[in-house]
Amino acid sequence: MAHHLGVLTEAGMVRPAHSRQVRGGTERYHERTFRRLVGTDTDAGATAALLGAYAEELAGDPDPLVHLRHLRLTPAQAQHLRSTLDELVGEAEEAPPGQARYGVLVSLYRHPPAVR
Repeated sequence: MAHHLGVLTEAGMVRPAHSRQVRGGTERYHERTFRRLVGTDTDAGATAALLGAYAEELAGDPDPLVHLRHLRLTPAQAQHLRSTLDELVGEAEEAPPGQARYGVLVSLYRHPPAVR
């Protein structure tokens, strides 16, 4: 774990937040360095890892909102939807510390053509 945190720190994705002394050593905490993560990589392994993490977070919520819908859109409609979703998520205001945390995963992708 320490190796992976070092890699993430070196990449600028996390930074040390604080530490505390506990019996047997020191616990070191890290925090993200970004407000949101926007992915452009279409690597199947990276996508599987992201969705696996998402599934683990969903398991802890008794009433999650999850939609998967396939739409027929023109390129202009798809771009408008993309911009609207990006703006909506990007402009969401965070509550002060101490409030419940929520995760938001938004994706718009071109569905592959059906294989016949």
